[in-house]
Amino acid sequence: MTKDFIIDMLIYGAGAAGLTLAIDLARRGISVDLIKNMYNAFRGSRSKGLQPRALEIFEGLGIVKSNEASRHTG
Repeated sequence: MTKDFIIDMLIYGAGAAGLTLAIDLARRGISVDLIKNMYNAFRGSRSKGLQPRALEIFEGLGIVKSNEASRHTG
């Protein structure tokens, strides 16, 4: 059985960029479907740290507070 549904945006990839985009679009009221190609969730961490620009973007999205971002960017 096929079920039809309508979304505004389809994001392929659930890495840092895909998840950040999905969060931002959802906060703006845009319906999002996020898909990835892995059968099972990865059980480790692939990230070794955050770049200063990423922290600035997260600050703009309200994910981190300004003082937390400035502490990491120097």
